Formats: sequence, C-alpha cells, structure tokens
Amino acid sequence: MRRCVRRKGARHPAGKNSKSPEPIGYCSYCGTALYQPWQFHWMYDEDGQRVRKCKWMRRCCERRRQIPGQEESYRRAVLRYGKDGKERWLEGFAKEREDEDE
Repeated sequence: MRRCVRRKGARHPAGKNSKSPEPIGYCSYCGTALYQPWQFHWMYDEDGQRVRKCKWMRRCCERRRQIPGQEESYRRAVLRYGKDGKERWLEGFAKEREDEDE
C-alpha cells in the first residue's frame, strides 16, 4: 500500500474538473474568491451590514493594504463592532456621524 501520496486535485476546490467552479462570494475587504463555506466567516462592516470575510488573515492583510481605502474601512469596522457584532459608540464615531449628517 502506498503512503504519503497526494491526490492530484486535492488542493484545488474544483478537484479533477478542468473548469473552475463558481465562487459563493468574495471577501469584502481583499476580494478573494470564496468557494466553500469554511473559507469565510460573517462580519459586520462599518455601516452595520453583514459581509463575508475570508479566514486567511495574513493574505487578506497584504491585499487590503494594496487596495486604497480598504485597510481603513476594515479597522473602522473592527473598532466599531468588534467580534461580537454589538455596536460600540466611541467618541470618534459620534463626531464622524455628526459630520456626515451636516
């Protein structure tokens, strides 16, 4: 019996199929295509909407920094909602909200 032999399509979501599958969605911060439900988690963005966020933090962080405005958007979302999704009104956000209304 052969051991330690990797299957030919094991790492690609399509497997042996030459046509790539349709992604479920894309990461809202780095734009990575997401093919399986285990590749992402739901997160609240800075406006309070639930969005898909990929689970590869290092790659996502590198790609976010290459896209203008995405790193700031991600940081604002984490500061405002955190992991639990409960809104936190910090003084800085209250001032920004007042500026937006004017």
